[in-house]
Amino acid sequence: MGTQAMKDAFPDLKINVRDMFGVGDKVTVLLHFEGTHQGAFRQIEATGRQVGFGSIEVYRFEGDRIAEEWVVPDLISLMRQISPTADH
Repeated sequence: MGTQAMKDAFPDLKINVRDMFGVGDKVTVLLHFEGTHQGAFRQIEATGRQVGFGSIEVYRFEGDRIAEEWVVPDLISLMRQISPTADH
């Protein structure tokens, strides 16, 4: 899920930090995304629907720089919300 693809599909995307905590050289961030499906996303044309989904992101630091990242967005929830068969 690339940043540009998200901006194109959900131009009003808002990201809320729900929680953040760190242990050793790692920081975990729990995020919630909200926006309007206004552009194509993963071959699904814009639906105009409001969506919301979460993401868990873990960052490993070396000094003051991010050395590695693991990003796990809840794409199943997002795709269900924009699916042509979704109940809306």
